[in-house]
Amino acid sequence: MKGNNMFNNSPITKGLLQDTAAQVISLMESEGLNWTQSWVGGVNAPCSVTTEKPYQGINWLILGLARARHNYSCSAWGTFKAWKDQGYIVQKGQKSQRVVRYQINKIDAAKSRTGMDETIPMLKVFWVFNGDQVVSEAGESYSKYNVAVPLPEPAPTIADDLAASVGAQVVNGKHDLPCFIPSQDLINMPSRNQFSDQGAYSAILFHELTHWTGHEKRLNRKLGGGFKSNTYAFEELVAEFGAAMLCAAVGLDKQPRDDHAKYLNNWINGLKDQPELLFKAVGKASKAAQYLWTEADSTKQDSATQEAATAA
Repeated sequence: MKGNNMFNNSPITKGLLQDTAAQVISLMESEGLNWTQSWVGGVNAPCSVTTEKPYQGINWLILGLARARHNYSCSAWGTFKAWKDQGYIVQKGQKSQRVVRYQINKIDAAKSRTGMDETIPMLKVFWVFNGDQVVSEAGESYSKYNVAVPLPEPAPTIADDLAASVGAQVVNGKHDLPCFIPSQDLINMPSRNQFSDQGAYSAILFHELTHWTGHEKRLNRKLGGGFKSNTYAFEELVAEFGAAMLCAAVGLDKQPRDDHAKYLNNWINGLKDQPELLFKAVGKASKAAQYLWTEADSTKQDSATQEAATAA
């Protein structure tokens, strides 16, 4: 049996949620359609100095915003202890950034008020520092010698390659409006020559691929509702975050979309009223991006196995 919502009982996580939502709202109000540009760009995704793996979900957003706000050049983050284990010291006067970790607390039926086994999801807050905030015992900066390896230059049609790898049906040139059509389970994209460059084309296809993951055969998100409905606007926000994650993963700049102007006020008002929507949108976008990469990797492995079998 599920317990209470993980945000209900912690003023610390509530504060983090509200602060993050406020930053996103501020960017939407000040930058308009360019609101993702300052913290996505073509930079490396925030990663753990311990595992060297990118942060997921809301931490990806929190640390991306923090990096842009403080103009950090390094993409690596770690706790005070994590940096110490790497041989680095947090410089005096540096302030940490709150991030969260999902934790499942299990309660045995004997101790449960309901008399049944319970699992209660909770968010545990911990504090991290950026690589620009630490030095070695010899006073050398971490960033100078340990900047994350740059991402490879994106292929001209990297989004098409991803779509093909996951089995998404993409039709080019039939209509001028990019969209995912759930009833036909296909993505419509304008001709590539209608875009200023292949990067702009790929960024929009990433957005539509995020929608594609929401089909009932895959992650089964709510894709219905009219163009002015809250459900439709929320799914658009999920797709925007999904496209931003995919663009960052392959080193593409995330270009603003003029057709999303109609959603800005809806997003701003929705996040002001319910800041927890931000966590939900980023979480669903993270699952969508992970689904796409996992499916693509699975296809590559299957192809490699078939080639090996043929060669044998």
